[in-house]
Amino acid sequence: MARHRPSYWVPLPSATQLRLLRLILAPSIEAHALDSWTASVDLQSLEGGSVRFLPALYLRLTAAGIDHPWLPIMRGWYRRTLYRNRLITHRGLDLVGLLEDQGVACLLLKGCPLVALYYGDAGARPMGDFDLLFHDSTPRGRIEEIMTGPAGMRLKNRSLHADTYIDRDDFEYDMHRYLLPELAVPGWGRELWARAQAVTIEGRRYSTLSAEDHIFHGLIHGMRVSDVSPLRWIVDIATIASKSPRVDWLRVAEQAERWAITGPVAHGLGFLLESGIVGESAKVAHAARGASAVRDRLLFAGLVRPPSLGFHAMRPWLLYRRLARLARSADVPARQSGFAGFLADLWNLRGPGEVPAAAWHKILARLRAGLAGT
Repeated sequence: MARHRPSYWVPLPSATQLRLLRLILAPSIEAHALDSWTASVDLQSLEGGSVRFLPALYLRLTAAGIDHPWLPIMRGWYRRTLYRNRLITHRGLDLVGLLEDQGVACLLLKGCPLVALYYGDAGARPMGDFDLLFHDSTPRGRIEEIMTGPAGMRLKNRSLHADTYIDRDDFEYDMHRYLLPELAVPGWGRELWARAQAVTIEGRRYSTLSAEDHIFHGLIHGMRVSDVSPLRWIVDIATIASKSPRVDWLRVAEQAERWAITGPVAHGLGFLLESGIVGESAKVAHAARGASAVRDRLLFAGLVRPPSLGFHAMRPWLLYRRLARLARSADVPARQSGFAGFLADLWNLRGPGEVPAAAWHKILARLRAGLAGT
């Protein structure tokens, strides 16, 4: 059987996807806009990123009293999303309670707190998993001990910034030491904890990122290619901006400049401003500049387009050099194991001795994938 090269979606929407986003975000739904979108897509073969918005579109249509032939299908997606979100939220919050009992404090990330703070309806935004951020000073082994012991989960995958665990029903829980691999510097997240805001879910108070840090995270996480069209970041940021009393966009800019990550922030906000999805007040964050090393520009530019073999080969070195430089500027200890040890962490190996064989296998796999796609 012939193998095909995997498809990738870039961060910015196509014209058809933008029509859908405008339906979700517009103050009111116009009939001609709805007709234009439905005429341009086949509901049975709708790509995954757009399917994620069917629950939100269902809520918009029903609130406006609009009857539509697709409404029963959208209602099914809404109910499915509502049930799944409630289930994973309940289990995830139980996990937070268990971790707190074991002395591990957490910040809620992504879908769960966003739904509670900004969306209002538990079925409006699908959640793929449950994300938590804990202090990077907490030993990784301590988290694994809790997750595979009292929590009754098993480890699915390790990565530089987070480890993924799954429960008995294959729900995923991402345990973050850092928001993203490009920010995997010891101690970098202290300010996130200082700025954390409270969120009440199921009658209990928890902690999550500030509105500005949610936006910062959403921009950088969203501005990279994905096997599912990464549109959700756009609606997340627009919803946060519209529901927050006052977003301090200057803080977003300062974060981007301090951590040399202005590229994706400026790129993403540029689209949001040009499309009218966020207001003029966001221009201060879009203007964020600051020193950006050539290696950083190469790294982030490579994340917003389908990955080539060359970029796959360069990315580990670019990431390693970036994190070493950020560690020096933050006056924190750099990694002592050198580039080989970094690769072992990045690729989830037992030690540097396994790096040469792993690198060779990765190169062969990429070459085979390239030949299969030609």
